[in-house]
Amino acid sequence: MNSLLVLFIHNRPNILKACIQSALQNAHLKFDEVLFINDNSDLPTTQFVVNEVFRLKKAGVNINLLHFNTNQGYGGASEVAFAYSKLRNPKYYFHIESDYIFRVGWAKEAVAVLEASPQTLAISAYSHPDFYDIERKLNKDYPEAIIREYGSDPCPRELLFKPFELATEIGPIKVQGTSNSAGCCIVNWHNFMALSDKFPKFEEDVLGRTVMKGGNRKTYSDGAFSHGSCWFWYNHYKALGSMDFSQTFAWLDICDFSLSNHICGGPDSINGYIANEGETFVGSPKWKNEYLTQNPRGK
Repeated sequence: MNSLLVLFIHNRPNILKACIQSALQNAHLKFDEVLFINDNSDLPTTQFVVNEVFRLKKAGVNINLLHFNTNQGYGGASEVAFAYSKLRNPKYYFHIESDYIFRVGWAKEAVAVLEASPQTLAISAYSHPDFYDIERKLNKDYPEAIIREYGSDPCPRELLFKPFELATEIGPIKVQGTSNSAGCCIVNWHNFMALSDKFPKFEEDVLGRTVMKGGNRKTYSDGAFSHGSCWFWYNHYKALGSMDFSQTFAWLDICDFSLSNHICGGPDSINGYIANEGETFVGSPKWKNEYLTQNPRGK
């Protein structure tokens, strides 16, 4: 299997409709499998999801639906998605939250970047505004977080968030190394599992910290998933002593045109944040709404 897309759903049908439409129509990539995980959404949302699954099946999409009658939380749903990905073993795992919208060509471009940087673990699907707050995030918040959780910071901070052009099969794409990502991301699953095979504590220290218990449901730590996997990746390649960290990074961000934009958490979001549905409060500085219908690269 080359590609598996998992979409995490909990309520908010208006945003969900825009997410599904843009994620699939704008992908310019045929996913080998699409899995919708519906985490105990309300009846109107669930009915919409069921109708969408039937519609997409008729259109030839290889799609499956997993529905929870009891809310698991985004972390609980992600546990299932990670286990399913281990079973299916795709080369590329698309971990998609349902409050994002995606630009034309986003998935094809993500795969092109990962093919051009074969050691890289993952790409952030969203050029986060935090990536442009260099002093706070690069020199303070991000290194403090990884040291707090893992005891050291092996990331080459002096080389991160410095854009460069990566030659890909579809042309040059501007990227930058990052140690962190929003939850929405594209993972080279084979590389991810290779680290898991090499380090016995990888799953416990990365996936275990990613999925956090929050009362009766589990929340999701995108920081633990991204900087935790960075910690193992950089320590591994530093020990080998053969990697040029100025050109190859554990995580990349496509930073000329964001692959997606985060619309909002919503009043009933997958991770429990409070906001008005449709209110963009964490929009990417590298996003324009025209990207929904026009490829910014002109292709």
